[in-house]
Amino acid sequence: LHLYPNNGSKIFGNAPIGHGMAFVHSRDEVKRKYQNIFAQYNGRRETEKYGAGLPCLSSVNLQELHLDFLNNYFKTYSEPCMSVMPSECNLCNKKLDVTSPSSGSMSNYVWNYVDQLSQAIKQTHPEKHISCLAYATFLAPPNSIDKFNENVRVGICYPINGQRDEAELNKFSLLLDQWHKKLTYDSILIYDYFLYSDPKRNKNG
Repeated sequence: LHLYPNNGSKIFGNAPIGHGMAFVHSRDEVKRKYQNIFAQYNGRRETEKYGAGLPCLSSVNLQELHLDFLNNYFKTYSEPCMSVMPSECNLCNKKLDVTSPSSGSMSNYVWNYVDQLSQAIKQTHPEKHISCLAYATFLAPPNSIDKFNENVRVGICYPINGQRDEAELNKFSLLLDQWHKKLTYDSILIYDYFLYSDPKRNKNG
């Protein structure tokens, strides 16, 4: 279910909001030809995990394939935006920032990748945008980027129901303030885990 208050569909489009990178690496011919763009765990490339496989930001081929996909996507469809949200793996974990809290330990690495994509897309499709959800180890904004390009859209994965607790509300408000300072485009999407308060959430997904 996608809910788009404040004309959100005009900002983020109608493509999947999260894990948009799966469109780049999920095809069988890509898995066969580009093993090195997939995440590596215990010396093995994860080409089939979750069906689409898991991408590796450390791959030398991934960004080239990703940009090729984005350029063709924007050339073909009238959508304003496309998700570039990635995953991470053992190779990526070598870039772990141990000086940051766990919610930001991969932020520089992941968001630098997003920033590089945004700069390239700005040259080829200046009217289009890319998006990424702030999540898990890249939930916090990066300290390596002062200001994102105006074509970057950010969503924050956060259980809104937890804000009934004052401490959690203050934590969320601080996170929002930190992100707003980084963004040229000031609107932020909130990806709410609305089933967190449901005792049957594991069954319901």
